[in-house]
Amino acid sequence: MRSTFLVDAPECRALRALNYSPAVESFRRRAKKGQSIRLADIVHPDGFSYGNMFKSLDCEPQFGIEYLSQSDMFAAEPRGRVVRGDLLPADNRRIKKWQILIAGAGTLGQSELYGRCLITDRRLEGKHACSDALALTLREPQADMGLYTYAFLCSRAGIKCLRSTSYGTKVLRFRSDLLADLPIPLADSATLKRVA
Repeated sequence: MRSTFLVDAPECRALRALNYSPAVESFRRRAKKGQSIRLADIVHPDGFSYGNMFKSLDCEPQFGIEYLSQSDMFAAEPRGRVVRGDLLPADNRRIKKWQILIAGAGTLGQSELYGRCLITDRRLEGKHACSDALALTLREPQADMGLYTYAFLCSRAGIKCLRSTSYGTKVLRFRSDLLADLPIPLADSATLKRVA
């Protein structure tokens, strides 16, 4: 048989062509040469978490919690609905300062929030994110590498990398195993510090 027709067996984690990106493939190739670090090595072991779904009933502010949708998170002054806190699952986590919040459900449209991220500050701290938001808790939140990672994930290439780890048909979500293996390109220490 001619070698032209020989192919390797497909990887069990292969993605649809819809999510294929040459930029992501380039980053993945460099990862094998030691020019990158896996996202899992930067994020705390329990640090990849979507919020929990629960029945949300509006209530007066003094009796509830502030619950942010994906679009609320990205607002200049984030304000969410106030919902009853007693209906919130016990394991739902409050937003912590320095977490990276990613719009974790959506489509691949250019103007979509899906795959875009922000780093939390005092405006978001203590509120609750919706079940579509993905929170990344960094091992060393204020360290240069964590801030550099955030800057990379905000870039055009970073968004493509994040979106390449998607699964689903119309409304996509991230596969945690592919997200954990996402390579973050390394820079020299001076560049890393400047970006951070």
